[in-house]
Amino acid sequence: MDQLADFLHLDDEQHPAWQFASDKLEEIRSLGLKAEGCYRFFPVEKLDIREGTVAFPQGVLSPRPQVCGYLRDSAQAALFLCTAGFYFTDESHAYNSRDEILEGYIVDAMGSCSVENAMDRIQQQLSREMEARGLHISNRYSPGYCNWPLADQKNLFALMEGQPTPVRLSESCLMAPIKSVSGIIGIGEKVKKREYGCAICNNSTCIYRRLVHK
Repeated sequence: MDQLADFLHLDDEQHPAWQFASDKLEEIRSLGLKAEGCYRFFPVEKLDIREGTVAFPQGVLSPRPQVCGYLRDSAQAALFLCTAGFYFTDESHAYNSRDEILEGYIVDAMGSCSVENAMDRIQQQLSREMEARGLHISNRYSPGYCNWPLADQKNLFALMEGQPTPVRLSESCLMAPIKSVSGIIGIGEKVKKREYGCAICNNSTCIYRRLVHK
């Protein structure tokens, strides 16, 4: 609840929105919903920072120079998919259809937090696995962020063909379920985690953006 309150900028436990969110969280826990995610390893044949491409034996991604710079020294990469499922989107639409806009927004935010938390756990698992091999991982980066074109989702999904989650890609490169994330994590002996979050992203119109002081 603390994380959700921070996400929604709620600071009053007596506010109706807080009460609704708290009750909804308990309801969701009782449903036993499960997030799903996976990652797949690919050897990096060539990382061209200037061109902004990562070449694997099976294909090429084009995250652009910014992301490729953060993947510097990666000998291999883990491509990932993770989803919180259809529940949050369906439930949010149900509230919105009844003109319960605040409730719909809160449930939508829950879905966003859920998939990010699930991906955090997947990344932690990957980090432990790589540390046992004497390797390090980068932060995770997704199409649509840090100037990585959303259209490159098609190449990412082609590389992830046959993956076990229910996530599918539309012709317009949107994922279904909507509360899903995809992307890349660099792996290597000299890979370093960089500054992460809003400080490295220039999308000033993002509704989730935090004020970054420099």
